[in-house]
Amino acid sequence: MSSVIRQWALGDICFWRGPYNGAGSWTYQPNRVKIIIMICMGTGIAPMFALARSITENEDDETCVRILYASRTPGEIVLRKHVRELCKFWNVACTHFLSEGFNEADKKFDEIFVHGRIRAENIAEVYRQTGNLETLVCGSDEFNASMKDTLLSIGASEEEIIIFS
Repeated sequence: MSSVIRQWALGDICFWRGPYNGAGSWTYQPNRVKIIIMICMGTGIAPMFALARSITENEDDETCVRILYASRTPGEIVLRKHVRELCKFWNVACTHFLSEGFNEADKKFDEIFVHGRIRAENIAEVYRQTGNLETLVCGSDEFNASMKDTLLSIGASEEEIIIFS
């Protein structure tokens, strides 16, 4: 799937499934929560990016976005340039988790790289910042299930977890 997305051009139209949180629907409402945590892997960044961009385009929306993005290598980071641009806004930050590691030379200015997978302590660090949040998860079925279990283990409620499938 990543190789297909890499061939898309800005302005191409694509169709997505999701999100699904058990009730079957979820609609974003500006300023409903203080922080949205976006946990994604690979091409799962695409719907997260679209939402984060819409938040930054709304001057009245003060929702903070924290993206925890899993990839194997820096070369596999989808929408890398666009995510870097979003992170220039005061309310957006992204941490890249790279399972196969990286060289310091792979990093662009202001990018945050962590060697390894997204772990409970990484998510808990963001959770400690506020109790007023929602968490969006988008990746493979295995990734989604793992992240949901991790979120529940650190005290997230089912209502705070929205799974894109």
